[in-house]
Amino acid sequence: MEVGEVSKFLAQTIPFDQLSTAQLAETALQFSVYYCQEGEALDITKERLLIVRTGIYALYSDKQQLLTKLEEGDFYGYQLLLTGLADADKLICEEDGLIYWLAAAEFHQLRYQYKNVDIFFQRLFGRRLHQYKEQQGSRFTLKISDIVQARKIAISGEHTVQQLALLMTEKRVSSLLVEQNDRLIGILTDRDLRTRVLAADLPASTAVQQVMTPKPHTIDKHAYLFEAVQLMSRFNIHHLPVLDNDFSFSMITATDIIRSQQDHPGI
Repeated sequence: MEVGEVSKFLAQTIPFDQLSTAQLAETALQFSVYYCQEGEALDITKERLLIVRTGIYALYSDKQQLLTKLEEGDFYGYQLLLTGLADADKLICEEDGLIYWLAAAEFHQLRYQYKNVDIFFQRLFGRRLHQYKEQQGSRFTLKISDIVQARKIAISGEHTVQQLALLMTEKRVSSLLVEQNDRLIGILTDRDLRTRVLAADLPASTAVQQVMTPKPHTIDKHAYLFEAVQLMSRFNIHHLPVLDNDFSFSMITATDIIRSQQDHPGI
């Protein structure tokens, strides 16, 4: 791989253009280069950031609907990296080209090291939510209960973060509700575990209530989906507890919202 070429390309690509020459050179070393041939289906199941260097790539939903086309400078994979939840998308190369890959560990390191990089991808994901709302327009009438089912996965604040991590792994979720006396008191996500526990070098015995987000934003299961979009975009959050008569009902994520667009194209 020609590191100089990768570095030069990154220097012209937001948000990496804000890095110094030395930082760019160091970042370029972390990228892998992959050559794609026309008609090839790319592996997008792994947690890694994709940047299109050259070529054209068509993104299809699991319903075989064309969602968009990616060209030079476009990104893919940040949704999975930010939320831990994947869509059943397919990415097909339509014109031979090059892809730059950045592994998950290096992506998160960049986000923690450079605040502007983190803000960029958070906003990019937020714009995707806004685009979803705009596409639906006045017909945006789905309700939360149309999207999520009753699935309350909760833990008490007295439990340890290790117990929480084990439960998240067992249930295959990226966030948990935190309750006390059957009432919601907080939320903890996999991102919180990285930033508030691992990055802070806290022990696995740390109580959940010490690192959770207390009094999180919530939404009623009978609310409209666009209200969830507004809340997530306004407060830059990706997980929103769903309540039923003030009691925990489920969780709706940004990925749920985007997937619902694909599952309900006629709405």
